[in-house]
Amino acid sequence: VNIAACSVGGAHACLQMAKEHLNVRKQFGQTLSNFQHLQFKMADMATELTASRQMVRTAAGKIDSQDPDMTVYCAMAKRFAT
Repeated sequence: VNIAACSVGGAHACLQMAKEHLNVRKQFGQTLSNFQHLQFKMADMATELTASRQMVRTAAGKIDSQDPDMTVYCAMAKRFAT
């Protein structure tokens, strides 16, 4: 779960940096944040980040409760988040 959590943190930082860049960088007289394709890309990134975060939280909950399937959930979280 540790590796997955670190990956989620890194992805969150990257998403924030991308948002800032899209609001500052201009192309064709407008900011990149106005381009629909890039809006869709950001939505995809945010969706993946949210799903990864939820998987890490679920895996951590399984560890806390000593669920017999905790290893499976940890592996899924690591695979998805990294």
